[in-house]
Amino acid sequence: MVVDGAFRLQPGAWAVYQVRDLVKQETSRLYIATLAKTDHRGQPAMVLELEVQPQTGDPVVTRILAQDTPQGPGKVYEVVVQPQGYDPFTVPDSLLADQGGEAGEVKRFRPTASRSLNVRVKGRALAAYQVSGQGAQGRPFSAVVSQAVPPLGLVSLDTSETQMRLEDWGQDARTRIRGEPMNFYLWILTQIGNAMGQGAGKTK
Repeated sequence: MVVDGAFRLQPGAWAVYQVRDLVKQETSRLYIATLAKTDHRGQPAMVLELEVQPQTGDPVVTRILAQDTPQGPGKVYEVVVQPQGYDPFTVPDSLLADQGGEAGEVKRFRPTASRSLNVRVKGRALAAYQVSGQGAQGRPFSAVVSQAVPPLGLVSLDTSETQMRLEDWGQDARTRIRGEPMNFYLWILTQIGNAMGQGAGKTK
């Protein structure tokens, strides 16, 4: 989720949010980091990583290579996913957002009103702005944004479906992907082979 004007591409910056899905009534923790500025076929790009710790289940790390725009991440060029306990895999291009899929979809919010205020998070005073407006689908939102908390610049975000609250932030982020990403279809075959091998072992 990106609020126009709030995103800051600062390599090594990270932040952690509590995310509440108001529809499913579930809470998760989101870690997001901007790892590097780079380029893709001669165009400015960025490398992001997200780790989602769901309310139930294991965490999943996602690395994204995306277009670097003044508003934040734009077109997504590549997505790598690693569920905890598994090798990483590269998401097929056909599943990316600009190909009709959902992988790497950026939800963008455009503020139309704002006012300045001061907030405190973890005992730290932050100069911030209260903003409101509409999302890409015309749904209203309100947020508190601050340039002091890259990369998203979000202190809080409220929509009819989601609540986000900043828990912590800092610098010196490192990749959480472990190992070399595999082709997705090879990855699937590997998991099937591993499951069959474990099943055969149990029958002996």
